Amino acid sequence: VRGALSAGADVNQADIAGWTPLMVAFARDDVEASRVLINHNADIWAKNSKGLTAIDIATRERSQNVMRLLNPKDAGS
Repeated sequence: VRGALSAGADVNQADIAGWTPLMVAFARDDVEASRVLINHNADIWAKNSKGLTAIDIATRERSQNVMRLLNPKDAGS
């Protein structure tokens, strides 16, 4: 992720289904990639072709680690 961003990749570039890199990272529960993308101003409110945001996808996939990234007060839960 860092390499692509350093090379000028658009942090919010969506694929044909409207999935952004952040949505993929959230679906995979990839905290490091999610953190990098968020720090590079990834749009957490962008919606894919089904109207789902990265947060919706993380919730659906039960991606608990990235949800803690967004809500650190729940880290002890």
